[in-house]
Amino acid sequence: MDKQEKEARIIAYARQEQEKRDVASLDYLMADERGRWFLMRLMDRCHIMDSPFPDHTNRMLIAEGERRAALTVRQNIMHMADGLAQYQQAEREYMAFQQRMEDLMQTTESEDHHERPVF
Repeated sequence: MDKQEKEARIIAYARQEQEKRDVASLDYLMADERGRWFLMRLMDRCHIMDSPFPDHTNRMLIAEGERRAALTVRQNIMHMADGLAQYQQAEREYMAFQQRMEDLMQTTESEDHHERPVF
């Protein structure tokens, strides 16, 4: 085996090991609500649900870079054995939290409108 062939095998092995660790790490995160929360916050902060065309050019470039990072993580999750189901569970949990926060804000606003004036 020559030097190039040996290097190619080492690189292939390293990539294979990295992929195994990536999958194991994502599986670990997706198996726990705290990990799913972290990933959904990452998706949210990386504008994965937003339009890729914000108003300002510089902001658009930044947002698209963030979005691509989140898309890469989501793609890795989807390649896991139960990735789709775990991702959907994470989405449901995250949207439920957002709904609870929205309901809380509406309740607070409603209470503010019904307060009696203080004389």
